[in-house]
Amino acid sequence: MTLEEIEQVEKRLTIQLTNTYKEFQLNYPAELIELNLHEEYFIHNSDYLIEINEMLRSGGLPHDYLVIGNDMAGNYYFMNINDLEPLVYYMDHDANYDTDGDDFSSWEEVIEKYFTVEFEDLQQFSKWLVYFYSRQR
Repeated sequence: MTLEEIEQVEKRLTIQLTNTYKEFQLNYPAELIELNLHEEYFIHNSDYLIEINEMLRSGGLPHDYLVIGNDMAGNYYFMNINDLEPLVYYMDHDANYDTDGDDFSSWEEVIEKYFTVEFEDLQQFSKWLVYFYSRQR
């Protein structure tokens, strides 16, 4: 992504992206581009990033969270944009999120209880993508 595209994402989604995320997008790992995974697994296309986040927001995803990728099976990777060094969470759409009887006051409580911290940072996430998907070929 270019700086102009990043600014367009911020404007359209009415968010302020972290410097870490901006730097990652501006210096996108060549290995991910070579694997041709960048359009889906880790979203590097600004139009698609806006589209997928607007769609999930219409379903209730809070504005503090940004979907940054998916595994093509309906599961999403996302981060909290308010965290200076955001964790990468994984949302498994097949998991049984039994919220009956739970009284959640915020989406953060749902995320904390049911979603997985998959990676400690964006670099770890991209290294895993390169490792895992290069072995699939």
